[in-house]
Amino acid sequence: MKSMEEKLVDFKRKLGVVADFLESRGLRFMVVGSGALLTCGIPIPREVGDIDLEVLCNGKEADVFKVLQDATFPQNSQYQSLKSDKPYIFTYRGVKVNVWTVEEFSHEQCVKKDGILYATAYGVLKKKMAYRRQKDFEDLTHIVKTLLEI
Repeated sequence: MKSMEEKLVDFKRKLGVVADFLESRGLRFMVVGSGALLTCGIPIPREVGDIDLEVLCNGKEADVFKVLQDATFPQNSQYQSLKSDKPYIFTYRGVKVNVWTVEEFSHEQCVKKDGILYATAYGVLKKKMAYRRQKDFEDLTHIVKTLLEI
């Protein structure tokens, strides 16, 4: 298993690819999900499989994400059931991305690191617990165990 530092380096490489794309279009974004946890120093027991982002944009600006999603999951493909309007799910230059287009960020607090906004660990964990997914409970259990060992 990769160390937390190796996971962070891999995540930042992937994020850089996506950040360059968004910044070239003048779009503001916030990293949410497991990538934000990792960047905030919270140990997670698995690889970060995708980049979760909230992107500030209007309907017209969101069209680019629909195009990327349609290119990733063509009509009549076996992946059609994975498509959704929210989040937009796509692959960009080999990086899996989930984008929620928003008029304002849903996380009240954030941290800025290397010029990029990240949701706080507490905010991410709160949302993950609301999803009630097994992988999120496993992440939280690992985090609590790790903190108790300090």
